[in-house]
Amino acid sequence: MATQQINRRDTNELIAMTAHDLRSIITRIYGLNSFVEEEVKEHPDKELKKLTALITSQCLQGLDLTAGLVDAYKASVCSLTELLTRQINLYRYQAENKDIELTTDIPKIDIYVETHPVPLIRVLDNLFDNAVKFTPRYGNIKITLIQADNKAVIAFSDTGIGIPKSFQPLLFEKNIQTQRPGTENESSTGLGLYIIKQMTEELHGKIWYESIENSGTTFYVSLDSRQSLNT
Repeated sequence: MATQQINRRDTNELIAMTAHDLRSIITRIYGLNSFVEEEVKEHPDKELKKLTALITSQCLQGLDLTAGLVDAYKASVCSLTELLTRQINLYRYQAENKDIELTTDIPKIDIYVETHPVPLIRVLDNLFDNAVKFTPRYGNIKITLIQADNKAVIAFSDTGIGIPKSFQPLLFEKNIQTQRPGTENESSTGLGLYIIKQMTEELHGKIWYESIENSGTTFYVSLDSRQSLNT
């Protein structure tokens, strides 16, 4: 037991040091990009402005993520509505690059969850990456958020190629036979559904899906929720 505690402590220290170094790199990129943003402020190319704004957003998210690593994934109460809306703003550009229509159904009221924002963002990002990866060009992805019975449920629905029935029993297992290239030969760069499931359960949440081959897939993530900061 003592050895395990030492190894865990050493691992945490290594993660914290690495996160600190990454924060320094991201901060420098953020600073350099601010100069670029200033230079292109009057530039007529809207796509260039959009790209610099995206770099800024990604840098800010990277700083949030590395801060979470330094803080050892401390749980906090946050607005899931706000967090998901912020991520969707980043997802839009990725969807546009594949001519995928991204629609949302997010309530205007805040839905609060007590969670670790860093791993939750990783789960959401990877579910969206998978939706884009397995949805053909000109397809559709819809992200919804609902609250029912003190649960917040996020759904990622796509009109993609679906999951073959032979894969479904193994989808959340450690099994490389379920790996497939995307509709445009995208490689598997995400965490893998096995790890996503483990991370969701560590957040005291649940993940499941519905899928019809050649018609599409919907992944659901459920978390304990509250309607205000005081409940």
